[in-house]
Amino acid sequence: MSPHAPRPCPQAVQSPVLSAHPLRKDKTDPAAYALGAQAFNLPAKDILFVSSKGWDTMGATWHGYTTLRANRTGLPPETRGTEPKRAGSSLRGVLSIF
Repeated sequence: MSPHAPRPCPQAVQSPVLSAHPLRKDKTDPAAYALGAQAFNLPAKDILFVSSKGWDTMGATWHGYTTLRANRTGLPPETRGTEPKRAGSSLRGVLSIF
């Protein structure tokens, strides 16, 4: 962490690391996306899901999360009929949500 970087909020530091690996399911499987809502005991719509990967944000959007794609490479969006709620070119886009 850079000494000039903003300090993370305590909830982010204490957040669990979630992995779909033990489920042995593909990323877009509903069981994989249920992990976040279960871990935080919140509805998916109340959780901000951020990724630079189009398929990850698409899957999270399909499953009800508020999503942001940090499109650092500037590539065209991967859609399949849905897009993230928000997009930006970096993680700074997260700040605009708050």
